[in-house]
Amino acid sequence: MVVKEEDAATLLITRLILLEPGTIQTHPDMGVGIVSRFRHSNEIDVAKLSTRIKDQIAKYLPQFTLVNVQCELDNDK
Repeated sequence: MVVKEEDAATLLITRLILLEPGTIQTHPDMGVGIVSRFRHSNEIDVAKLSTRIKDQIAKYLPQFTLVNVQCELDNDK
């Protein structure tokens, strides 16, 4: 299966968000680490998460710097 255009961009950004820092030895800071850093936190800082995602995209996926990633917190779940 070949992923193209918007789907490819979405897939790359999603993988970057899910990637745990330290997984790739040549780029130890690569990855947002949303599960380990933000999932079980008592007080999730949405602004910090958004900034981390934007910084990671700028550094590792610069071709997608114009992509707007919006983070929202659903307190009901």
